[in-house]
Amino acid sequence: MHPGNVMVDRAGRLHLIDWGNTVQLAGKVMPALDYLKGALVADVDLLTDALIAISTEPEAAQARRGEIREALARTLQKKQIRPLSYTFAWTLYREGPEGWLKRANTLLQLASNTQQLGLVLRGEYLHLSRSLTAMIATLGGLYEGVPRWRAGADLLIAINTFPARALKDYLRGVHADRLQATVPRSAHPPVRVAT
Repeated sequence: MHPGNVMVDRAGRLHLIDWGNTVQLAGKVMPALDYLKGALVADVDLLTDALIAISTEPEAAQARRGEIREALARTLQKKQIRPLSYTFAWTLYREGPEGWLKRANTLLQLASNTQQLGLVLRGEYLHLSRSLTAMIATLGGLYEGVPRWRAGADLLIAINTFPARALKDYLRGVHADRLQATVPRSAHPPVRVAT
């Protein structure tokens, strides 16, 4: 993701294009969401457990949980990332796009500093964190110079509509999978590539 891959149409709808760096998320969603949430809201315990879960040797890392947690807490404190609570919308509004970018950069830095903690993250999670960070940074850049109330309103709309949109996309995928399963293999036309 970069600004050239973010389009806005005449109606003001956002279109994200060119998803060349993709990761298969089956079985990886919850640890990835826990890591993302832990880093963005500065929940040290959730962040610690998520990093351990997505490491290549979670059992060995679990034995060092206290040490890992302390190092993560120091990093969040040094970066001045305040924990978010039920008043998260107000905190994010006050921080504005600059604060969102700081949280996104911390997300990436935490993933890249794991080797100092003796953790090696599985490759698919590194790709995923890079994509998410780039997306958040790009969105933050779009709001540069925009009044904070507008950015806050968009954030609230996105948070409130995301569950319904995610469910709709999921059901659309399930429906497509079922349709694909009912069509005999020989009925699929060959794919032709133009040269």
